[in-house]
Amino acid sequence: MKIKKIISIFLYISIIIVPLNLISFAEELNLSDILYTKESQKNIIPISVFILNCSCRISASDGYVKINASVVGKSNVNKTSIIIKLQELKSENWVDIKISSKKIGGKICSSSNSYSVSKNHIYRAMVIVSAGNESKTLISTSQRY
Repeated sequence: MKIKKIISIFLYISIIIVPLNLISFAEELNLSDILYTKESQKNIIPISVFILNCSCRISASDGYVKINASVVGKSNVNKTSIIIKLQELKSENWVDIKISSKKIGGKICSSSNSYSVSKNHIYRAMVIVSAGNESKTLISTSQRY
């Protein structure tokens, strides 16, 4: 009898806790991601209007940090761009230490930059990709060198 009671309590607690954990993984909604239609229609939240794919990667070795970024526009896009910001963690704040940009008159833009860095510091890349009239900000994982 005690085992049945313990199992039922465990199941009851599991039923309450599992949905709470799933909710914690929800992504925060940006107001800039919402398209408004006619008042009689509901809001539409698109994944992307002009950007088909984008990426940002960072790696550190031998005194350098390398940042690779790319953006691919959808078929109706005729201009793309990338702004790369190398950031360093200083006093618990991310500070821009290098900035570069690249613009292309087509639907594919990519950039690969290497920067000299100091040892025992933490770096990350913040990349702003644009295609058509849409832009997204990507932030890489942080890297200690």
